Amino acid sequence: LAPMVVGTRLESYAYITVALVPSGPDKVLGIREKVPFLRDAFLRELNKTSIVKADDPKAVDDAAVKTRLTERAKQILPAGTISELKLQQVVITPVQPET
Repeated sequence: LAPMVVGTRLESYAYITVALVPSGPDKVLGIREKVPFLRDAFLRELNKTSIVKADDPKAVDDAAVKTRLTERAKQILPAGTISELKLQQVVITPVQPET
């Protein structure tokens, strides 16, 4: 869950489902053990600064979010644990429904 702020106004929330692709089968358990820490770090990262696309205030900047979350994952997991971080699903829910 990440707020989508445009200017100083909360416009929407983005519900983001993240998948970490382990670099090998032996890395799965290590990732599972760190899931609570990863969730906390990801939530903090996504609430720290905007996730809104610069040219489209109603869209999430997927590339920037992936980069930010990958960097956070690297701080928590040993080097070489994940081969990729994927944004599996991004659902945007406006704070006030459009009429």
